[in-house]
Amino acid sequence: MAPWRSAPARTIKYTYLSSRQRPPNNPAGLSNPPETRSPAPRLKRQADAKGNRSAGSPFSFPEHLPMTIVAQGLKDRLPATIRTARLVLATPTLAHVPDMAVLANNKAIHAMLSRLPHPYGENDGRLFIENIARGDSEFAWAIELDGAFIGTVGLHILPEKLPELGYWLGEPFWGHGFATEAAQAVVAAARAAGAAALRSRALKHNLASRNVLRKIGFIAIGEAIEPDHNLAGQAMALMQLEFDPR
Repeated sequence: MAPWRSAPARTIKYTYLSSRQRPPNNPAGLSNPPETRSPAPRLKRQADAKGNRSAGSPFSFPEHLPMTIVAQGLKDRLPATIRTARLVLATPTLAHVPDMAVLANNKAIHAMLSRLPHPYGENDGRLFIENIARGDSEFAWAIELDGAFIGTVGLHILPEKLPELGYWLGEPFWGHGFATEAAQAVVAAARAAGAAALRSRALKHNLASRNVLRKIGFIAIGEAIEPDHNLAGQAMALMQLEFDPR
């Protein structure tokens, strides 16, 4: 199998903060706790929505790798917080729930994601924060802009499968490059943590999300019919990124 190479990209500086560096009473690991205000009204007026920035196929690692150890080791090496030029990818906390409930309760987002419930309320947000975001098979970050929650990005990590990149962004924030910036940061963090490759998938007709994935180095490797959950029966574009050996 020929190796896949990530597309050339401009150099971006990321700042990582491990869980051991978090100051007391600051579970997100930020220099300053998140603000409660949301920039949604301002960016809603500015938004030029170019499509849904949301991405939800098994691809095995080489057989000789001890998969359970690899999966857990990768999670242990991922940073708790990542800073990019405009965003902070932070540990999801209950402080994010109010904005999460508002932004995720959107049929346009639900229609593109495999596992997002609809309607989406604060109870769903609390369930995600307390049981899923940093659970056994997930490592998610809250995407923050100017201290306010605007979406999530993360890796679905299972034994015997490549880590799967997924994300969603609140509709007022589409069309500004935030999905690309957040996803690119997670790709860089996964590579630094030792991932050999990543996978992702998006609805075949979700050209905006597929374009985000292409911009950060993923290539299309096939198609499949989603077997279950929200997108059952729909055609999915399968995408993969394999890192060059260091």
